[in-house]
Amino acid sequence: MTWQEWLKTEQAWPIIQRISQFLSRRIRDAGLQSFSSQFNTAPEDLAADLWIYLCEHADEWEEKKPFENFIKAGNRYVVSWIVQSYLNHLRDKIRVKGVSPARYLYSRLRTVLSSHPEISFARFGNAVYYSFDGAVSCDPGNIYTGGSVGYSEWAFPEDVSEKNIYEEKTVIRVAEYFWRLVARRHSRHLWVGVKDLAGYIMSFLNLPVVTSCDGGDLEFEGFPDGNWNADYREKERNLMKSFIRNLAGCCAARLSDKEKEVILKHLREGKTLERIADEMNYSSASSAAYIKEKAYEKIRDCCVTEPNLSPPDLDREIFNDFMEYLLEFCKKSLENRNNK
Repeated sequence: MTWQEWLKTEQAWPIIQRISQFLSRRIRDAGLQSFSSQFNTAPEDLAADLWIYLCEHADEWEEKKPFENFIKAGNRYVVSWIVQSYLNHLRDKIRVKGVSPARYLYSRLRTVLSSHPEISFARFGNAVYYSFDGAVSCDPGNIYTGGSVGYSEWAFPEDVSEKNIYEEKTVIRVAEYFWRLVARRHSRHLWVGVKDLAGYIMSFLNLPVVTSCDGGDLEFEGFPDGNWNADYREKERNLMKSFIRNLAGCCAARLSDKEKEVILKHLREGKTLERIADEMNYSSASSAAYIKEKAYEKIRDCCVTEPNLSPPDLDREIFNDFMEYLLEFCKKSLENRNNK
């Protein structure tokens, strides 16, 4: 039996309905319902959307993950695969079009350009640059730092839009297009800043501002066309610091007291799961491990709204700062509870 054949059976729809009920609870528990304008969250609506999603991916799955391989292991493996695939689909949808499309654009550009074998990629100072001519050294004399005039008068590929800008082939094509425009204006090949590329793209696509976890707007300067001086870089770092602190507070609020206590003991105090189980009067270390994994799952769902905090372009330094904020919020929350 194939995925397409299974979808036509009488057993498929009841299973899809049960999965949609579970997904609805997961979305609510993860605090993702604030993004419901991007997808349906009611079980009956989710079931319909999930059905369409499965039909669209059935042939692709059959090639990579044949249905027979799952059904031999039991129905629960089929359910698990569907749940994880659809959750990842929703997370990608949120991440690309949700809270922070401008930040995602920059991170997406950085990820694609840094991993392409034919593109030279380098860090200089606090910024990263790319070039399609690896023979040119990345030093101050060979770096394009933007101009005082905006990019609105520059040429831009007509077939590029918000719908396809995140695709790898589109990123590479636009990056080379912009790089050649810069080279033509300066009569030589230069290293171009990824942020300058992002600024060029956003001059034509008008991506929206960052939104905080409670739906309010955060002040976000975007990626200006001018020079990236020390003052602006400092302002950008402060903005990111404020953003991840806000996100950490929202994330901590979604953790139960037990989850807060376990991750504090494990991450901040460095205690083993066996010792945590003993201190919290659990029957075994597996009980503490279960609570820890529940906390991590909620943290992952929070981080999906910020590219720098989740793969494939995880920024370890920013993530460490986020976790420090999160643990501090957890500590204060437990202290306030104990003082009541």
